[in-house]
Amino acid sequence: SVLNGVVYASALKDQLKVTRDPSKAVVEAAVYTLRAVATTELVAIIGFLPMAIASSAGAEVQRPLATVVMGGVLVATILSRFLLPIAFEFLVKLAQRQEIRQMERERKMNEYFVEEMKKYKDINIHDTHGHSHDSELEPNEIHNEDDSKTNKPNQKSKKKRN
Repeated sequence: SVLNGVVYASALKDQLKVTRDPSKAVVEAAVYTLRAVATTELVAIIGFLPMAIASSAGAEVQRPLATVVMGGVLVATILSRFLLPIAFEFLVKLAQRQEIRQMERERKMNEYFVEEMKKYKDINIHDTHGHSHDSELEPNEIHNEDDSKTNKPNQKSKKKRN
């Protein structure tokens, strides 16, 4: 049963690469893995059938064991065909919602930083009299308020470049 879940999860992962719709991917993965899972489980049940119908010596111990194992395999197969797809669909949708929220947060942060950079650029380009110092400033050179009064570039930025 665990290996059947692994097979299903692998098929679901492949289907999610093809389609972004979790509902469609869950159904397609379940259909795709149905034959392999049903064959595996049927072989397991048929393998325990001789133990379940045995009447020789020791059958009183083997029969209940075989019945429990066969019932467990059958129930596990049914649950893995219904509950596993529902659980995976829920988890995939949850992950997609978190991904969308993360992208929205990143977009907002980028907008904020762009606005702040525009403000910062406007402050550093124009001094208190509104004159532009573009010709005096080299690229990546920053000056502060004290330097803007004397119209000299920041000495610290020159030291860093040298």
